[in-house]
Amino acid sequence: MIQLVVLMVTAMLIVTVFIFHRDVAAPAFLLVVTIWISMVFNWAFNTTYQFSNIEFAKVLGVGVGAFVLAAYLTALIDSRGRRPSIYPLKAISIPSMQLIVYLVFQLLLFGMILLMIHRTTGGSLGLSSLSKTVGAYYELARTGSKAGSSIVSIGQILNFSGIYYLLFVYANNKLHGMHNSRLLIFNILIGVAGSLLTGTKTTFFMYIITVFIYFTVIRSKLFGWKKSINIRAVFIAGFLFILLVFLFNFLNEFQGRTLQDMNSFEVLSSYLGAPMKNLELFLGEGHLHQNLFGAQTFSSTYSRVYDFTKNSYFQVASYYQYRWWNGVGLGNVYTLFMPLYADFGLAGVGGMMAFLGMFCQAIYDHIKFTSSPRVTYFIMFYGYLAFSIMFSFFSNKFFESIFSMEGIYFIVGIGVFDLYFRRLSFRTTQHIQSLR
Repeated sequence: MIQLVVLMVTAMLIVTVFIFHRDVAAPAFLLVVTIWISMVFNWAFNTTYQFSNIEFAKVLGVGVGAFVLAAYLTALIDSRGRRPSIYPLKAISIPSMQLIVYLVFQLLLFGMILLMIHRTTGGSLGLSSLSKTVGAYYELARTGSKAGSSIVSIGQILNFSGIYYLLFVYANNKLHGMHNSRLLIFNILIGVAGSLLTGTKTTFFMYIITVFIYFTVIRSKLFGWKKSINIRAVFIAGFLFILLVFLFNFLNEFQGRTLQDMNSFEVLSSYLGAPMKNLELFLGEGHLHQNLFGAQTFSSTYSRVYDFTKNSYFQVASYYQYRWWNGVGLGNVYTLFMPLYADFGLAGVGGMMAFLGMFCQAIYDHIKFTSSPRVTYFIMFYGYLAFSIMFSFFSNKFFESIFSMEGIYFIVGIGVFDLYFRRLSFRTTQHIQSLR
């Protein structure tokens, strides 16, 4: 059956490439291409995973198809009688003093994180043993055996938006041919490196995806929405994937994460392929439907409500059990489709994915057809949103990061740093004429 699913997703990818005019940043392409990569990995490792549940093919076909169709119809409506607008923003200059203050804030924040890690694990913070200490802290965090600091958490939330803001400034200036100050670049490097201190890689890869989105979208706004998928782009993507394999292994070593007799390619394969196998296994089981609306879909939000109110009505029974298959650990991530199916069934998967397709495409079209300086905030938000789109094959990022408190925190954080650094809507430096 796996061959049929791969063929189905491949056909969807080809259709998506053409109906969205080979736009590499279009929401539908971001969704389908990552699911396609995941399924290709599952095909390659089929001797281990052995897919056989036809319901899995239905869920994938209905979910992906609904997203693509809804995004396409939204694009047709939004583009009727309109032409892509020029990019309104000029080059951006941030005063050195503000960057210095932000750098001090980051150094203090990451110093507090290192101190918290040391107190929690008792491990050394020396360069030779830091990776082991970080790895030990990650294991404690994963099992819920560590206590966090509210001050550190607030600082991390705020700093996350700050790095997104500076990455936008960097990409904007680079594409305008303007020199970025060393202070700005150093702030970004400190923020990206600091995101790895707690042992997770999520934020690190969010920054990478954001840079890709920023450069792609701003370049399109400046020089026209040209077809960006070609032979050269395919070769670049292949090179970046190989680089990712080596980077993944390096990050595991840096964070003290053991591979347990697995090479880096096998570990990467388990991240790319295992969530789909977990989804298939889940679909073959019977689960009681919970009375709470969208219990699994909005579980992260309900968890916050329960922590605040202690009302057992909001306590959601988790379906995210750690699974094994043929002696291979699959982890406890189940793609975006599992919670949607658990809460709303197959029809609900189609309906919710159609809503997400319309939402993402509407944001993207606003960027494409709006010339107001405030479009820059939508570009930042789309850089954040793109991660949730691309990682739909992995977990429920949409309802953990976008339609959740985390999404609100991100927007508020961007607003705070916009007030601190520079109001992009009103204050910019030299005027640079966009090409028409």
